[in-house]
Amino acid sequence: MAFDAIYYPYMVDLDTAAIDAVSDHTFDPGAQVIRPMVDGLLDPKLAAVSLINNRFNLTTHACKTALEALNNVEDDPFSGKTLAVADTMTLFLQKATQYSRAGATSHIKCVVDSGLVAPMTMQAGNDAPGTLTLQAVILAGGATWSTSQSLAGTPAMDEMYYAGTCKLNNTPVDGVQSVSVDFALNLQIEREAGSQEAAAAFVGTRTPVLRLVTRDAAVWNTYKHGVAISSATRVCFRAANALTRESTGISFTVAQGIIISEPISGNPMGPTIAIYPSKDAENEMVVMDTAAVL
Repeated sequence: MAFDAIYYPYMVDLDTAAIDAVSDHTFDPGAQVIRPMVDGLLDPKLAAVSLINNRFNLTTHACKTALEALNNVEDDPFSGKTLAVADTMTLFLQKATQYSRAGATSHIKCVVDSGLVAPMTMQAGNDAPGTLTLQAVILAGGATWSTSQSLAGTPAMDEMYYAGTCKLNNTPVDGVQSVSVDFALNLQIEREAGSQEAAAAFVGTRTPVLRLVTRDAAVWNTYKHGVAISSATRVCFRAANALTRESTGISFTVAQGIIISEPISGNPMGPTIAIYPSKDAENEMVVMDTAAVL
């Protein structure tokens, strides 16, 4: 037997949107094993798969492309996106040979046509391109695997985002070191009639949190006991090309909620400021703009 190949993550197609610059794929079959200890036994008499929670995680630098691909009919990535026969997610495991990547009809392909995909976290600093993490809940029979497949698309590292400008109650924050968005979508799965795999998936709750790290310790002091949001509060990610940082990017704006300082530490000290949105009667909790002027 010859061990002559390994596999790497490759770009993902989400409803015809090519999400490239992928740094990681994680396939989690989510098999939960039970070994009941009953009748006073010393050793288990049974090992069985109780539940299966199929999930797929993806990390990409192509933040704008991925976020726009997630926009559903409400134009809101905070709602997630339904995967169906007409709106599939296609991904590959790219085969490598000893000295190169394998040619056509050599790779593994997976098509997901039943489930729900949503953003999990987005983060960026000043030094390295930021990333966006997505998670898909795959329903029963919703994933089809096949081997000896050809790759689709042409990957390109043409999107980069770094920490951008931030405002707290319309006051610019100096010394921003990093920014992040925790979308905090609780993906709830449901079973029926004793099914082992998920029969349906929903966004059960959403409690997003935006954070920024700054070198300005005075900001920590201002918000150490919490302050209500009263005017423009936003966290931005700055776009970049191969040579320069740009004056545009992706912004997340919050109209209502609170701003509060988290514990301050480090050498030098880098206060973390957290923004907790809440829902008003008319507006979305967080408004995203993928073509924002910083």
